[in-house]
Amino acid sequence: MICMLQGEVAESLEDYRQQLKKRSRIFGILFLLGVLTTIFALVLNLTDWFEVNDYLTGFYTGFGPAIMAVSVIRYRTFQKLLKNEQKLKTEHVKAKDEREQAINMKASRAAGRWLLVLVYLVGVLGGMIVPSYAFLMAAMVGSYVIIFWAARVYYNKQM
Repeated sequence: MICMLQGEVAESLEDYRQQLKKRSRIFGILFLLGVLTTIFALVLNLTDWFEVNDYLTGFYTGFGPAIMAVSVIRYRTFQKLLKNEQKLKTEHVKAKDEREQAINMKASRAAGRWLLVLVYLVGVLGGMIVPSYAFLMAAMVGSYVIIFWAARVYYNKQM
């Protein structure tokens, strides 16, 4: 997921600095999402508003702090880079490396393909047990395809 949040690589060091500041804000928002997830889990545990099984509330209770921890780690990493000019330059050069960009692109494609395969398997196999899984997974694959083609049309006009 972190790879997907990286986006385009800035050409100048100052642009790269601005990108890191923007990414820091994104991880701040993810931290808040983790806090909200944790609060939601605690509310589910302490109230009878919704009937949710214990396993799911436990999952939410662990998932919120995990999002918060990753966000704090990435935020601190970006802040350390912004304070150290030498490390900032090194990371900028590494980010601009065409080989690194190609690796990220291939990894992103592979992850997308495998995600579609897994969603398909969950839909087919899980649909045998709970039919709504098949419809949910079909909707997810359909959404992916629509988003892909919309992004393709958008970027085709931009480039």
